[in-house]
Amino acid sequence: MFSARPSASEAAARLLDNYSIEVNPGHEAGFNPTSAQLPQGSDVFIGHLPGTPVAGIVRAARHLREKGFNPVPHMAARNFESVQDFAGLAEQLAALDVMSVLLLGGGHADPVGPFQEASQLLEHGVLQANGFQSVHFAGHPEGHPVAATQLIEECLRRKIDRARTSGLRPGIVTQFGFDGTRYADWAAGLRSAGVDVPIAFGVAGVTTFSKLVRYAAFCGVGASINALRAKKFGLLRLLGPITPADVIEPLAARLSELGVEGVRIHFFNFGAHTDTLDWAVEAARSQNGEVARSQRAGLDQ
Repeated sequence: MFSARPSASEAAARLLDNYSIEVNPGHEAGFNPTSAQLPQGSDVFIGHLPGTPVAGIVRAARHLREKGFNPVPHMAARNFESVQDFAGLAEQLAALDVMSVLLLGGGHADPVGPFQEASQLLEHGVLQANGFQSVHFAGHPEGHPVAATQLIEECLRRKIDRARTSGLRPGIVTQFGFDGTRYADWAAGLRSAGVDVPIAFGVAGVTTFSKLVRYAAFCGVGASINALRAKKFGLLRLLGPITPADVIEPLAARLSELGVEGVRIHFFNFGAHTDTLDWAVEAARSQNGEVARSQRAGLDQ
């Protein structure tokens, strides 16, 4: 007899069933995954780093749309130099049939223009006026580098409620981290607080240990850096590639234990999307094979 609650291997397979990935403007020309690596219609997020011109985001969205993917641009409030920059970007994206965005505060400590917070972008109304259908907000399961956890989560719930009242489907995409168990506990806390929106957990793709530490520092993931350094990596592990398995396996196991659903994986690939997508394909195949073996064993009992 099978349990109603999925096994850890089944939970891992589900996490890898509908993953998303992101690309930064200027790198889109080299982003040409096969259908095996990333099925048509998959979400591909587009970064909005400080200094990124609006035209670069639009160009990346057009390329991804032409390739058959679903572009999901970041819109970082503190990176917009003017209201027109933001409104103009929304209008140009809508013309490309882009219907989903990720709203963020942004990388600047101080805004370069009139916006300070993601909620201000939501309140502007240009997304709703141009027919956008869904909006994602940033989640911080390992804490925020500046703001208190309680304040961040209260703001997140308010943005989700506001999105719904304005006719937008809300979702959460988290910053990347390295503690899968903590990720799952954070998701369970949201669910118990009544937050039932889809969650995409940010996971670092296949990369090197040194590059991972550099990116973590750049993104302000302080708690994650400490967790990463606390791991007892051997010499060969430090020199070889780091894979997402260290996060996804404990995340899947804990999610299964807690009965949390509505979760998937979002890969930060750090410019190495081919290696990351190849790993995801192989990991999903392996997990699905393990689930099938487990099911056959259950039938035989």
